[in-house]
Amino acid sequence: MKIFKSQRGVALLMAIFCVMIMAFLAVEITYDTSVEYVLSSKEYGRIKAYEAARSGVELSLLRIQLYKNVLGTLGEQLKGQEAYTQMIWSFPFVWPPTVTANTSIADKDQIKGSVADSFMDANYQTSISSEGSKIDLNDLDSPSDALKKSIKDQLLQLFKNKLESDEKWREIYQEREFEELVNNFQDWVDEDNVSLNGGDEGSKYNNKEPDQVIPPNRPFQTMDEIRAVAGMTEELFQFILPQVTIYGVKGINVNQANKELLMSIDPIINDEVADEIIERRNNVEKGGPFKDDNDLVSFIGANSENFNPSQIPLYYGNEYNFRIRSVGIYNNVQREIIAIVYDVEGAKERLKTILDKEQKDKGEGEDPNKQNPPAQPNDPNKPPAEAPKPAEKPPLSTTKPRVVYWYEN
Repeated sequence: MKIFKSQRGVALLMAIFCVMIMAFLAVEITYDTSVEYVLSSKEYGRIKAYEAARSGVELSLLRIQLYKNVLGTLGEQLKGQEAYTQMIWSFPFVWPPTVTANTSIADKDQIKGSVADSFMDANYQTSISSEGSKIDLNDLDSPSDALKKSIKDQLLQLFKNKLESDEKWREIYQEREFEELVNNFQDWVDEDNVSLNGGDEGSKYNNKEPDQVIPPNRPFQTMDEIRAVAGMTEELFQFILPQVTIYGVKGINVNQANKELLMSIDPIINDEVADEIIERRNNVEKGGPFKDDNDLVSFIGANSENFNPSQIPLYYGNEYNFRIRSVGIYNNVQREIIAIVYDVEGAKERLKTILDKEQKDKGEGEDPNKQNPPAQPNDPNKPPAEAPKPAEKPPLSTTKPRVVYWYEN
C-alpha cells in the first residue's frame, strides 16, 4: 500500500508539472498570437491607408486631366473666365464628403447613398497646388542669362523681405551674407568647379565621402538636396522650401504665386499691394486673373519703364505644373503620398520664348537688311486658292498627366 501511495504522489506531481507546462505554453502562444494580430492589424491598416491615399492621387490626376481637356476644348472661349476653370483642380477634396449644416436634405441623402454604395471604408483628403508658381533653383544654370539673373535676384529679394518684416529673424540673420548662400546654390548646379564666392567649390564641403563629388555640378534632383548646400541651416531650409521648386515654369506665374514671390518681383509690391493682387486675381467681379504685364502694372499703379528691374519672366497663362498631396487614414494609421505633375513641353516652349527674346534684344535675330522676295503677279488662269480650313480642336486627352516625382510616407 505504501508503494501505491508513493506512486500516486509522483503521478500527482507529474500531473501538476504538465499542467504548468501547458499553462505556460498557452500563455506564450496567446501572447505571440496577440502580437502577431496587432502587427497584422497595423500592416492591414497601413495597406488600407495607403490604398486610400493612392485613390486620392488617382482622383487628383483625373481632375488635372479634366482641367486640361476643358482648356483644350474651349480654348479662346475661356478668355476672362480662367478663374472658373481653375476650380476644377484648386478645391481640396475629402472622402467621405463632408456634410455641413448648409447642405440640403437632397444632397445629404445623395452623399449618404454614395458612401453606402462605396467599397471605400477608409478616409482620404487630397489637395492640388500650383508648383509652377515657385522659384526654380535649377534655373540658376539656365542658358538664358536674363532668367539666371532674375532667379538670383528673386532669392536675394526673398531674404531681404524676410529681414525687413520679421524682427526675430532680423536679430539672428542681420549679419548674414545671403548672396554667398545664393552663390552656393548656383555653384551646386553650374558646370564649373570655381566658386562664385572665390576659390574651389569643393573646399566648403569637408565631410564628403571619397567617392562623392560635392557640389555635383548638376541640377537639383530632390528638394532635400538643398539641405546639403554650404551655409544652409534647417531654419533657412524651412523658410525657403515653400518658395522654391525644381519643376518651375521658367518664370513666375503671377496668377498663382504666393505673397512672398509677388513681393520679390518689384519693390513697389509691398505686403499691402501683394494682398490686393491676390484679392483681385481670385475675384472675377474685381477683374479676375491678370492678362499681361500692362494689366498688372496698371492695377498697382507702377511705372512700366521701371517695373520689374530684374526682368523676371512673368507668366499669366494657365497652370500646368501641380503638386498633389493625398493623405489616407484608416483607424489610427495614416499614409501620405506627394506627386508632382510637370508640363515638360510647356517649359521648353517658355524657355525658347525667353531665349528668342534675348537674341532679338541683342540684335541676333533676323537680319533687318534682309529683303523679302518680290511679290509674284497673280496668274488669271490659276484657280483661286482654297480658304484655309479652321483649325480642328485637339482631341481629348486619354493619358494621365506626366508624374515626375513620387514620394510615399
